Amino acid sequence: MYLVDTNVISAGAPTKAVALVELTKWMDEHSTQLYLSVVTVAKIEDGIAKARRERARRKAADLMAWLDTVLHLYGDRVLAFDVAVGGRCRSLGTHASRIRYMECRAQRGCQQNPNTPR
Repeated sequence: MYLVDTNVISAGAPTKAVALVELTKWMDEHSTQLYLSVVTVAKIEDGIAKARRERARRKAADLMAWLDTVLHLYGDRVLAFDVAVGGRCRSLGTHASRIRYMECRAQRGCQQNPNTPR
């Protein structure tokens, strides 16, 4: 079982200038073992919404058609995101923020959390 990350599935999007032949071949060979997270679907939907806001109607339409195809191909291999997973992600995100802050202080003498908007 492989959980396909957003950047990997997006490599096959119609908006990409260069097709990654080896990646596509590998994904085709392992297609029954590939899964998507509903979070990946949400990120792609967000990108489509952004294209619509920017009035890139053709891009939005192409991406929506592509996403419909992806969802058809993955079918029941789109994994849910529940409260337990959300809590785990929150704790991982907090931990990662602390690490970035400590690295920033060590390297640049940051006085402020690097994730805080200025």
